[in-house]
Amino acid sequence: MAASVLAGTSAVGTLCFASLAILSENRFVAALQMTASTLLFPGLIAVAVSGNVHVYSFWVAAPINALIYFGLGWIGCKMLNRFKTKP
Repeated sequence: MAASVLAGTSAVGTLCFASLAILSENRFVAALQMTASTLLFPGLIAVAVSGNVHVYSFWVAAPINALIYFGLGWIGCKMLNRFKTKP
């Protein structure tokens, strides 16, 4: 469940990446925008490497980020359950 939520959130965040790039004047909000942009960057790199850097599509980067963060969430949940069950 947590892996699916993480994947969906990263996919939607990738589609909103263009609006995250315009930083707010509020320092706290700008820091949150920079953090979100940094977390969404792996999918954008994958799209940029596969084609023209200036014409990449967020629709292609969104599933890539979703797969990356689904995998990380899945591994994290499995490790957490393994550590919970050991006495």
